[in-house]
Amino acid sequence: MENFGERFKRIRTAHGYTQRGLASEIGISGAAISQWESGETQPDKIRAEFLDAAAHKLHTTVRHLLKGDGVEGSPGSVKVEAFAIHGMVDDEDFDPETGVMIPVYEMDVSGGPGAPILEFAETRYKLHFTRKWLKDVKAKPEEIRVARVRGDSMQPTLWDNDKVVIHLGMTRIRNERLFALAYAGEARVKRLYQLADGRLRVVSDNPDKAKYPDEFIEGDDLNNVLIIGQVIHKMGEGGL
Repeated sequence: MENFGERFKRIRTAHGYTQRGLASEIGISGAAISQWESGETQPDKIRAEFLDAAAHKLHTTVRHLLKGDGVEGSPGSVKVEAFAIHGMVDDEDFDPETGVMIPVYEMDVSGGPGAPILEFAETRYKLHFTRKWLKDVKAKPEEIRVARVRGDSMQPTLWDNDKVVIHLGMTRIRNERLFALAYAGEARVKRLYQLADGRLRVVSDNPDKAKYPDEFIEGDDLNNVLIIGQVIHKMGEGGL
């Protein structure tokens, strides 16, 4: 059976991190990561804030890192890593020194109750984001994802075919904000509330509550929730 160190190493390498690279992202030394993976440092001796930060960077949960259950978040049914940043140096109107071009992907992150994610298809559209804007929102280019919205569950905020900008580094739930999340093999954009009793309230903005009632996730089902990132910008008819 896979132990913590083996599992951590497998997930880390699947996401393309070296020990030193991941360590620098979460504020510890590469030697510390090496000790985690070798078993020299047991999980119960690792500070909670470092485990939490590692889980966020690896797009998984602390529970999965420790026990191997819940949503792993590495390449699988929700392939958020399929997105990429492309600098279009052959475009005379684009200066790679001051901006980046981010392709828009077809991704069913919303729309009704959500849909199984099987693959992502790059569209012919690319959006220009300035490096100043990325700095203002405290994001690295690789932390930004752009996807299309499908369905009417988030109207009037988000309309079918709107585009949303998702910040993968912002995964801590802030009540009333919009987040892209994966749950039970589905991906969607919803308004989230972390309740005092530990439950997660998932809200559609569509006022037709008979069609789109609030959802409450609790208990072991919380292990199947992966917060992909916070929606920080949108393009289309609706409004945040």
